Amino acid sequence: MGIFDFFKRKEPNVENNNQILLINKINNQQNPSQSLVPFLGKFLIPENIRQLLWFGDGKYKNYSPENDQKILFENELFRVTFSFQTEPSLIFTGLPVDYNTNADNVEKLGYYPSYGQLNPRQRFIYLKWLCDITKPVDIGYVFIYYYGLERHLVSGKYSDAVNTILTLRQHHKHPSFLSYSANALVLSAILYKDKDTLIKVLDLIDDISYCSNVSILGKFLMHLDLTAGEIISISTVVGFTNKKYIKDYPDLFQKTLESNLMKEFGKNSYPIYQLKMQYPSQHIMSFANISFDQDIRSPILPDLMHSPEFSSSIHTLLTTTHSDVKQSLMEMRKSGSAPQPKSAEPDNAGPKPECPYCHNLLDKIPPSKKKCPSCNKIIIVRTDPVEKKKILLREDQIEEFEKRLQEIRNHKTIQRILSYLNADSTQFDQTKENLKLKSGKEPTDNEVVLKIINQIGYRHFKNLDMGLFRNTILYRGDVFKSSGDLHNALISYLELCYIDLNGPNNCGSSKNYPEILKEYPPFNPNNSVDAFLAPGILDYINKISEELNLTKDQVKELFFTHNLKVETARKLPLSVQDAWVKLESAILLE
Repeated sequence: MGIFDFFKRKEPNVENNNQILLINKINNQQNPSQSLVPFLGKFLIPENIRQLLWFGDGKYKNYSPENDQKILFENELFRVTFSFQTEPSLIFTGLPVDYNTNADNVEKLGYYPSYGQLNPRQRFIYLKWLCDITKPVDIGYVFIYYYGLERHLVSGKYSDAVNTILTLRQHHKHPSFLSYSANALVLSAILYKDKDTLIKVLDLIDDISYCSNVSILGKFLMHLDLTAGEIISISTVVGFTNKKYIKDYPDLFQKTLESNLMKEFGKNSYPIYQLKMQYPSQHIMSFANISFDQDIRSPILPDLMHSPEFSSSIHTLLTTTHSDVKQSLMEMRKSGSAPQPKSAEPDNAGPKPECPYCHNLLDKIPPSKKKCPSCNKIIIVRTDPVEKKKILLREDQIEEFEKRLQEIRNHKTIQRILSYLNADSTQFDQTKENLKLKSGKEPTDNEVVLKIINQIGYRHFKNLDMGLFRNTILYRGDVFKSSGDLHNALISYLELCYIDLNGPNNCGSSKNYPEILKEYPPFNPNNSVDAFLAPGILDYINKISEELNLTKDQVKELFFTHNLKVETARKLPLSVQDAWVKLESAILLE
């Protein structure tokens, strides 16, 4: 699969589902077969499963497009309004089913499947599977049923849908399904302000490392604590990168973290709801149902995980715990009671590692760089970015490995950003073609995504959605950083700090109301909630500046040279000089 082949997945035109169903029905009536019969009454679908299906006709009819009205959910932090198109899981009972189907010869489902687009053989597989949803099946069939369950989460049998989705999660471990369903379950519990279901869902999500923006948002709103395991799982997000002890001594690290939480809060968990936070907003992919508007599938939600106060607090906890674990290990080693690090544990499941030079077998993979006992050459130890396993390299292979590693990181960054921006294949391909026509040469993927970022950023700025506009500056910096263009990454992050210190707000819904805009302007540097410096971005600036061997004066020159243009172009209320005064103390350079 090419780097952007995942964009070639064509979403069906859900507005035309009824037309597709009708055409299929007519075609099959014109080509009768004894094996093709309506399904109603032919399958023993359990009542708890049947009641969550959506029917467009027959005695179980429970769906009509006229009933798809807008539904508003709101709480103290955000509001979401749901609107719908035709349900992709919608069943018409008159559509034929091929009872002579051999499952081995049935065509595979494509992306974004719907019941109306299935052929008679595929309908047989789907309806037979509904008789026992715990049975293995192509994940596309699971998604068809799941689409309808998501609709119930928003507008239907909410509790029954929650329980059924949890059952599906136990038996179908596809990564996309697990990711979508986890976020949808958590967000729906937030929307209904259903604390009991949120606790149940978080307890039953079987990935212990699951801790997303949505789950943190739920815990904040429902006054639930973060566990030590959840804190460790988000260590990278808050800028904590020294994970030596987390990886080698996970039990000791978690026990020490719980002890530090007990000292700080009187319990071995973190009461996030007690924290007063400033936070950005972010598109967060939450629903899979393709009949939901794209802005609802990826609603704009508070991004508490990137709150400066939250990031700083968690980073301090982890740093303190790291130091405490280091001290404990020193004392244990003196007494001879230190546990063996995970990296030193032998891997008896696979073959013994071999030296990349002489190919003689080693007793175990060394934890770090080491000389081969046979040929005396330096063996370099790295982690394969795809397989996530330790690999042994020659010194002359390091440059190629680092290049490959950067390409993979850049690829993942581009995927993530285009997902945040809701950019589809048409937009990507059209942008690429326009750049090619303009320059006369094939543009790189980075050039295409940067163009899309700038286009979307311009629209957000014109619409007075300055919080979303600032996100596009962050994405631009991330693209430069992941591709190794540290100079432009630094400039982008410095611009982001300047924008953040001006207090960006999303005011698109108020742009036609001058009185509201006067009270709540697009930029407000005097509002301490909106004007902030993100610790993660400051960390990027300091690390990149060190890598580029820049002094603080040189960073200051870059900040002024670039942002004086930004100040004029964006008509920002806070001057570059005043912004630098606020930023200067956070630049940890000589």
